[in-house]
Amino acid sequence: MHTSWLRHVPTTTLCLQVMAWYWPPILTVALLSTLVCLYHAYLVPRGAPSAVLGDYTSAFTLTSFALALLMVFRTNSSYDRWWEARRLWGGLLGTTTDIVRQGLTWGAEKDERLKLVVARWTIAMVFALQAHLRSEYDLQAALQDTLEPDELAWLSQRQHKPQAVSQVLTEALWRMGMPDYQKATVDLQVTAYNAVVASCERLLKQPIPIAYTRHTSRFLVVWICTLPIALFRPFQYATPLVCAVIAFLLIGVENIGVQIEQPFCVLPLEAFCQAIKANVQTQVREMTAANLVVGRAARSERLTIFKAALDERDWEVGARFGLNGVASKLPGELEAGKGAGSHSMPSRQPGELKTLPSQQDSEKSGEDSEKSGV
Repeated sequence: MHTSWLRHVPTTTLCLQVMAWYWPPILTVALLSTLVCLYHAYLVPRGAPSAVLGDYTSAFTLTSFALALLMVFRTNSSYDRWWEARRLWGGLLGTTTDIVRQGLTWGAEKDERLKLVVARWTIAMVFALQAHLRSEYDLQAALQDTLEPDELAWLSQRQHKPQAVSQVLTEALWRMGMPDYQKATVDLQVTAYNAVVASCERLLKQPIPIAYTRHTSRFLVVWICTLPIALFRPFQYATPLVCAVIAFLLIGVENIGVQIEQPFCVLPLEAFCQAIKANVQTQVREMTAANLVVGRAARSERLTIFKAALDERDWEVGARFGLNGVASKLPGELEAGKGAGSHSMPSRQPGELKTLPSQQDSEKSGEDSEKSGV
């Protein structure tokens, strides 16, 4: 099992922590159910109105559909917000990878210091976004081994830290010795980062309408608090236990919607940031090794081709669509090298390409049909 899924395995401690949030409303419902039982046991025999003996199940049956509808809408809306936030942060991994890859590869050799600046501030961009979404996040502790002290002090004083980081990255990329079209290509990744920031701000500052959430919560509280009156007749003195279980299930569904409504409080943003940081550091370390591999391959005189040889039909298909510009020989002749016994493909003028076997068969069948018709 993957380590990221281990936290989904239920444990005793985790279950107790989850249930700790539910105890107050559950105990309230259990207490009301107990009072209903005591009322029936001690007060009804002494002449108190036996209202609890009535049949109220029809009222709860009619309202349960509306309650379920409200809770489903609430949970689905909250989950959509959580999933969108998860998708946005997942896309940052590809965005940061492209910024560093393109900056390290397209930058001139004289821009080695600027390349490292791009790598360091690419790491800073995700931590700055996390600090922007979580006001209590300690940005200086997270970036003290990435940015210089003066850079970190400057970033900490900025009111909108993600915008400050994107501006630094844009300036560093613009100063690198690469053509303008490459600069524009890298800048598209910075623009994608700014789009992620804007989407995260929308999720942070525009929650689900408060009237919708409050009405759902009030509806649920009234429904479960009056539930003992309807359940006493069929369950008698087991009503407190039954009502407590029902309250636990319904309040649990409501609590799910409440928690994931603000996705940045639930998502493991620190784990995302650390993964992106490790990925960028790996790219910087592998940059020199990649240059050596490419340089060695460029100096090599050997021609490496796929071992699976193409048949005559595949070669002709490639020639028809102009895909055989690598060499004018068949794959078997490429493996043979410069031997004297090799033969070359017969030269053909444009428009004289040999027809495919399937076309030959169709033409032959057409000629036979004409002859038979004659």
